[in-house]
Amino acid sequence: MTASCPVLVFAPGPRALADEFAVHTVEPWLSDPEAVLDEAGVKRCIVLGESWCATLAMRFAVDARDRVVAAVFIRPPGPRWEPVAALFEETMRVARASGMRAVVDAARPGAGLEENPAAGPFGHRVATDPAFRDELLATPVERYVARIVRCAQSLLVTDLPPVEMPVLVAQDESLIRSFIRKHATEG
Repeated sequence: MTASCPVLVFAPGPRALADEFAVHTVEPWLSDPEAVLDEAGVKRCIVLGESWCATLAMRFAVDARDRVVAAVFIRPPGPRWEPVAALFEETMRVARASGMRAVVDAARPGAGLEENPAAGPFGHRVATDPAFRDELLATPVERYVARIVRCAQSLLVTDLPPVEMPVLVAQDESLIRSFIRKHATEG
């Protein structure tokens, strides 16, 4: 069964929903969420993000509220800047001191930013996607650092205005599926 209103997943995020819902994936800081929707011919969607990608989904829900029916946030980070910013310092230090090869070599599959800070927020994808790994290796260090700074700054959510839409903050997959099914008809 494909829902009438697709789910825009801010990756990395749970991809298991694809068996039941139309899922479009946005790679944070690499693609434009509205362009992904436009290319797929999607007018409105449900956004979903996990951990630091929940913050990106929150921002998109605010910035493009006319395109968002509902939002699901799984383990979103808190509003304090210092702990979030600290997560990104190691990957910038490694890139500047030893180059992009060291960042790529630090990547491990399944390891999140908290467990593998030297690889940065793209660590899992670098470890599992050879084309992305090659792309990152070809990225100039200062361009990578600028991307990481944007990434870290976008996680600060204290400036978001209130938005009236259904929101679920949960980790339970059955609750998430139920919420999406309920709101998928609103698209």
